[in-house]
Formats: sequence, structure tokens, C-alpha cells
Amino acid sequence: MKTLKNQIVFVFSLLFCINSAWGQNPDYADVAVIVNDNDSTSIAIGDYYAQVRGISANRILHVQVPVAEETDSLGFEDLRAQIEAELMMGGLLDTINYLVTTKGMPLRVSKHGGCDSALANHGNGSFIGQCTAVESELPLILGAYSNEILQDQYGTNPYQGENAPFDRDLFEMFFVSRLDGNNLADVKQLIDRGGPDNTYYAPQSLSLIHI
Repeated sequence: MKTLKNQIVFVFSLLFCINSAWGQNPDYADVAVIVNDNDSTSIAIGDYYAQVRGISANRILHVQVPVAEETDSLGFEDLRAQIEAELMMGGLLDTINYLVTTKGMPLRVSKHGGCDSALANHGNGSFIGQCTAVESELPLILGAYSNEILQDQYGTNPYQGENAPFDRDLFEMFFVSRLDGNNLADVKQLIDRGGPDNTYYAPQSLSLIHI
């Protein structure tokens, strides 16, 4: 089996593939949105997104994590455990292809020494060993590549270059995106401008993208 390391390619901020690209009617039945119950903006974004995309209440996954842009490895593992529990206890593991995170959750994971110092030392190749993105690690949960979470390595996305509907069972990972912006109003506007009626092609997957 091809090894997937932790720095996979993901589409950031509202971008994710929907199977209508191949003539199917999108119903978002395989999408779950994750909200941080400690942050009112995260809750509002999740509720609004669920309302306009027709996502049922059981596919809003609730976590409780500190409201900060950066977390450490222990913090990420806590977030991961909560998401995994929500998926498994809710009977969603076999039905969800897409996970959508929200503003108010951590953006990056400081593994060793902090992300700021990693950026400062980016030229000497230390960045990947020190810092990673939450949305780069979450695709690997509850799957064949879960042992590579938070590892200090590059890797490639097995879906990259594919011209077929995304399927977690086939690619052995989740497709993860994020609803984010400067504030709640910005995110709502992005959601309003998006959806299955507004598409363009994403070169990394040759798939139709709905924003």
C-alpha cells in the first residue's frame, strides 16, 4: 500500500468536492461540520452552514477545545479524540466523506518549539518537524494512515489528480475543509456565494469545486 505522510494536500476555506460533478444531485448527506462549543462564532457558522446546505443536526459534530489559532500536540490529540468519538457514537463513520471545520477552532499544531519559530527557521528545513495544520492531520483519522498523524514527514494526497467522485472508502481518508474568514459576516457571505450552483475547476483534482 502506498504510504501517506502527514503533509497531505487539502483545499482550504470552503472548498470541497461534491459528486454532482458527475451528474449526481448534491444533498450534502456525506458532509459533517465540526463546531467548537466554546466559541459562539463557531457555533453560529456551523448552524448557518447546516441550515443553508441542509445538513441534519446529527451531522453537526460538537467539540470543546480552547479558542486559539494554535494548539500543541496534546491539544490536537484531544480534538482528534472528540471528533472520532462523535463520528463513531453517531454512527457516521461509514457515511461521511467530508469534514468541515469552522472558525473558532485551532488552525495549526505546534509540535516542537512553536509554529512562529518554525517559520523563522523555514529555510533550514525544520518547519515540517515543528508545525503542521489541523486540516492536514484530520483527514487521516480513523483510517489506514492514522499512524502517520503528527509525524515529521511530507506526503502526497492519494486523491490528487483523480477525476472521480471522492470516496473515503476508496482513498482511505477524509476530505477536510474549513469555513473561515475575518468575522462571522464574512463567513456567511462566503457560504451564501457558494453551494452547488457556483462551481469552478480545481486543478489539483480536476474536479468541480463548490464554494
